[in-house]
Amino acid sequence: MLAAILILLLAFFSLNQSLFFISYLIITPYLIMCFAYLPKGKILHYNHLGDYSYGMYIYAWPIQQLIATTIPKVTAIHMFVMAFCLTLLLAYCSWNYIEKPALALKRHLYQPSS
Repeated sequence: MLAAILILLLAFFSLNQSLFFISYLIITPYLIMCFAYLPKGKILHYNHLGDYSYGMYIYAWPIQQLIATTIPKVTAIHMFVMAFCLTLLLAYCSWNYIEKPALALKRHLYQPSS
């Protein structure tokens, strides 16, 4: 896993977009699987701050499309950074102001039958 991260970072800092793109496509799925199944890793505690996963899921594509249409010559790296930051901000707002309050209402509206 550390070797994969190192290769990805070297490709990123080489400033060769083709090399980075190919490395990114090959290495990212592997890293995602590693982080997903990391036993007792710190990454498993990310939900202590809130559950932003649904917001990240639903807002990422529209934000990427917005960036692609408003910034015609955006590079993949800039697209990733901008889209990640904006998506995380919207996911944060969505969790704290929509999803969490809606889930709190669930216990008042749902009465399990005996």
